[in-house]
Parts: sequence; structure tokens; C-alpha cells
Amino acid sequence: MKDSDYFSPRPYVVIFKKGVLPGLFDEQLIPEDPDSVLDKSSEKIGQINRNIDRLADDFGVLPMNRFYTFNTGFSCFLDSDQFAAIQAANVADNIIYNFNIEGRPVHQGRPVHQGDVVDPTALKYDPIHKTSCAVRLVGGPVPLTSSNQNKRIWVLDTGVDHSNSNLNVKTQRAISFISNEQQAFRDFNGHGTHCAALAAGKGNGSNQLGMNGVSKGAPIVPVKVLDRYGNGYFLSLKLGLEHVLLYGQAEEVVLMALGAYDIANCSVPGQHLNSLIDLLVAKGLFVVMSAGNQSGDAGISYPGCYSAPTKAITVGAIDFSCTNFGGYATYSNHGDMVEFVAPGTGVFSAYIRDPAYPSANNRYVQMTGSSMSAAIVAGIVHAKGGLPRSLGTVSYQGRDYPVAGV
Repeated sequence: MKDSDYFSPRPYVVIFKKGVLPGLFDEQLIPEDPDSVLDKSSEKIGQINRNIDRLADDFGVLPMNRFYTFNTGFSCFLDSDQFAAIQAANVADNIIYNFNIEGRPVHQGRPVHQGDVVDPTALKYDPIHKTSCAVRLVGGPVPLTSSNQNKRIWVLDTGVDHSNSNLNVKTQRAISFISNEQQAFRDFNGHGTHCAALAAGKGNGSNQLGMNGVSKGAPIVPVKVLDRYGNGYFLSLKLGLEHVLLYGQAEEVVLMALGAYDIANCSVPGQHLNSLIDLLVAKGLFVVMSAGNQSGDAGISYPGCYSAPTKAITVGAIDFSCTNFGGYATYSNHGDMVEFVAPGTGVFSAYIRDPAYPSANNRYVQMTGSSMSAAIVAGIVHAKGGLPRSLGTVSYQGRDYPVAGV
């Protein structure tokens, strides 16, 4: 069935051809100081938005979210007649279903507070090094060096809690693409904060609790593409990737611990999201993606189904204890697209503060999922300035998967 065979209105993103209405920037010629261009472009941006509205009105469509960075377009609801009319007019480079993406753990434990007395064994926590046993197993925490102390980890997720003293959150370049959650450095879900601390926590908690990530204290830039429920859309991810492409620098790391399942051959997001990943890699950034948690084929979990093994990698999850790596986690997606695996089951890390007591101390929690594995590998990549080394292999369904390490 084709998209145009649906008669009830569905959410789409209309992307115009550059010959019809170009964006502000050329992906191949990004200026060193994009803000200087944006500061002088308010009149041009206004004109682009008016042209978007005019083109949408030609098809009787009400535009919702407009965009104009590298290409122009808008999100909207289209019925089959409107879809067909836009296709026939030959003004759109693509009309893409605005599919849902998610960033959620398979399981989440009960949060513990900074002053709580805890059982380190039950939490799989190392109180001496103030970190998850998962981080210790892969070779962390690793101190920053003069070569990577200013290299950022861009976390595309639910936001990151900047008030958590375990995190080095940089608010400059932080941005939200969730319309009713404008602050990227506020996390109302906890997934983004948990992942950020696994990659780069700096262990500032008092008493026995704290969270050192793999690349200890690395600067984190939150890019909010998921809401407080862990939900986002194609467009929020597209805009998030474009933001990183505009401002990211070589040897920085992009973490996408999120996904949409049942995307056959990565064909739906196709030329736009995939090309953005290619452009990030060409600019020298590393892209780390989770395999997903559907116990199925990572080859149909977006964006993990798309990778460039030199710098864009997909990570699956394995079980672990405080002394050993375990087997492949049965909830984790698997298959040819998974380049590395890392601990993902019951992983301790930092969490958001209690919304009922915002002035209270830090909190921590265990989460389970390939998101945790990807976050650990993002920290490894940042610490090494390159891809992980293999600490051995884990076999699952006839395939051997390298275990990522520093």
C-alpha cells in the first residue's frame, strides 16, 4: 500500500526541492560561524516562512512546524488528495511520514537518593570508583586529556538535567525541538540524563554515591528530540541532526539512544536522515546509535539500521555482573548491523532530581536497554578519540559480536 492510498489525514513532513525554496545553508559549505549568518538573516527567514505558508496554502494545507536550515518545508496533516496534489506539483523533494521514535528503557528500577544507604552488589555499583560496574568492565572511568577536554558529546534524547552535579552540561548550543519543552537542559523523563552520565559523568556525588562515566567529565550538549514520555518524531530527529551538523566539530560524538522499529531497509527516512549521518561522519564526528529493544533485527530499527563502520556504529546490549561480561541480552536487537556490544542490563547511572523536591540531592537509578550500551560506547569513543577496541566476543544466534572497550 502506498502512502497516498490512505484517506484519513496522517502526519507528514513536506521537504521542498532546493530549486523551489532553498534553505539558509549549504550542507557542503557550512560557515565557521553560523551565528553570524543567522544574525543577519531575520528578514530572509521571514520571507522563507511566508513562502512556505504560500506554498502550503496552494494545497489547502495548514503548516505546523516550519524549517529552513539546510532545506525548507513543514510538518502537517495530509489526506490522500492533498498528498497526491503535492506529489503532482513536483515541488517536493520528498513527503515523509512523520513516524514516531522512542527512547525508553526495557526496565527501570526504583530511584535512590544521594544520602540513601544502598547495597552496591544489588545495584552493580563500584563505590570505590563511584561508577557502574559496567563502566569499570569496559575500562573506565578515563580522565580527560588536553586533546579531548573540549570535545563535546551531543546527546539527542529527552534532555539532560543540568542541575545534577555529576554532569558537565554545556548550555551553549543546547536546544529543544519539542514544542512544549523549550529547555534542553531540563529532563522530565530521565533517559537522557542517565545516558549522559554513563558516557561522561564526573562523580561529584557525596558519601558513597556518585557517577563517573567512561569519559569522566566530558562536556555534554543536550539536544532534546524526545519529550517527557520518551516520544519524538522524524522531524524532531531531523532538526536535531541538522543542529549538530551546523555546530559540531571533528572528533566530537553524537549519541542517539533512541529509535523506531520496523523501518524496512532504512528506506522510509532514506535520503534525508541517512545523508545527515553521512555528512556528520564526513565532517569528522562519530555517531553512536542503539540497536533497539525489540528482540529482533537491528536492520529494521532506525537509525541503528544505518551505519558507516568507520565512524557511525550501532550498539547492542549484553548482560553483566561486577566481575564479568555475560551473554547477549535477549531483549536487544541483533544482526549484521550491530558492530559492537556493551553492558545494558540493570546499569546504574545518574537520574533526574525528584520533581516534587527540585532542591533535593542527586538521584540515581538502574535502567535496562541498548540505550545504556550505546551511552557507554559513546563514552569509549570520546575517551579514545576513535572506535572501541574489542575485549572479546559474545556469540548469539550464530554470530560473534565484539565487546566494546577503551
